[in-house]
This record gives sequence, structure tokens and C-alpha cells, in this order.
Amino acid sequence: SSLCLLNVTAADGTVQQLIPASDPALNEFAVNISTQEYAVIAMANSSLSLPVLIGGITAVPTGNPVNFKVTVVAPEFHSIVVKVTAGDQITSSSYRVNVFLQPLQCSDDCGNGTCNSLTGKCTCETGWMGASCRAYCPGALPCHGRGLCNLEARACNCKETYSGPDCKDRICPYCQNGGTCAPGEQTISSIWGCSCGLTHQGPRCESWRCPSDCSGSGDCNIDTGDCTCYKGFTGEDCSTSEVKKVPLALAVQVELV
Repeated sequence: SSLCLLNVTAADGTVQQLIPASDPALNEFAVNISTQEYAVIAMANSSLSLPVLIGGITAVPTGNPVNFKVTVVAPEFHSIVVKVTAGDQITSSSYRVNVFLQPLQCSDDCGNGTCNSLTGKCTCETGWMGASCRAYCPGALPCHGRGLCNLEARACNCKETYSGPDCKDRICPYCQNGGTCAPGEQTISSIWGCSCGLTHQGPRCESWRCPSDCSGSGDCNIDTGDCTCYKGFTGEDCSTSEVKKVPLALAVQVELV
């Protein structure tokens, strides 16, 4: 029992046909690839043979690829044993495929990191990000979860009320319309806000405040500071009740003074 087909296909689509080979007695092969991922396809030369074992994995259905990933670079290699067993379940043949991944070069200079020859990409030191490891965005989450890592600027863009190279400092927000900062403490949970004047409201004093908040008798237009009074109320702050006029014929009692 032997193989009639043994191919190695790299992730970039490169196919290397090992069997049929110039010497059918060969049972060990060396293969060079340029990607970590590859697949092995093997088929027995007899339909009576048992399913082929590729690296201990049964290739079912026949001719189905089995996928592998290289974890070392040349001169070390990844070794796969392909075994085909005859229908008598006794006679068998084994083939060894030694896969060499040539060290990959990083396209960028890994400023604050090292080149991973398995992937061809930089592995950055703690706190550094980007293809060339030149953006400083420290923390378990970039910028400690209080900002976004700007790879172009190579620094953190901190959220409002956070500052510093790692976004750990607390600062005042911009308060509009004459509002002043209401500082908190230098902790992540502390609230830093604005103290607004009599005419404005909102987290950053961005909205108008209506007179007396429309006295609870109207709706405030925060864009203009004007009240829209409910029926029965009037005045700038909706604090005045309208006089209800009753037809004379419906009056219970009329007094002339």
C-alpha cells in the first residue's frame, strides 16, 4: 500500500507536488514554504486502502486537505507523518514531510519592538502599538481605556476630562456660555463637570435655561430659552393663570358692585 498523491499547499496558494516523485521509493521530503499556514493532501493508490492518516488526523473524505501551522523557522522544521494502511489493516507505508518556514522579514523598522520572523510583523514592547511599534498608548486597554490610540500621531487621543500621555490625568472640560469648571478628584470614577450660570444649563452649559423653568406649567425650548405654556397659563415663565371667562347665561350668581 502506498500513496499516489501527496501535495503540500501553502496559504499563499503555492502547491508542491511530492508524489508522484522521480523516485517512488522516497519516503521523506523537505518542503520550503513562506507562510505559517499550510495544508497536506494525500491519497492512497488503492481504493481498498484505509483512510490516510496525515499527522495523526484521518483525511476523510479521501483527498480532503488537513491544515497545519508552523511554529518554528528554519533551520528548525515542522514534521508531519503521512501513513497509508492497506485493506488488510496490516501492511502500511509511512512518509515524512519536513516543512521549513523561511524566516520572514518585517517591512517596517520595529522601533520599540522586535521582528517576529514567523509572521513578518513587529512584536511591540509593552505600551507601544502600530506596525512599527512607535505609537505610545499604554495600558491593558490602549490609553488605559480612556482614549483612542492615534497611530498616525503616535499618541493617545484622550476622552474629555482625561489628559496626559497615558490619559490617566483628570482635567476640566470646556464649559460654554460662561460656565466654570466643577473639578472632581484624580480618580477614574470622579465626575468633572461644569457649574452653569442662571441663564444656561446642561453638562457643559450648552443649553438655555428658561425663566423659572417655566414654573412647571410649560415646556422649555433649550435652543432659545423661551417657554411654551400649557393651556390655561401665560407669562414669560408661565406662572400666570389665565382668567377663565364664563358666559353670563351659565353664571350661577351675578353680583353688581
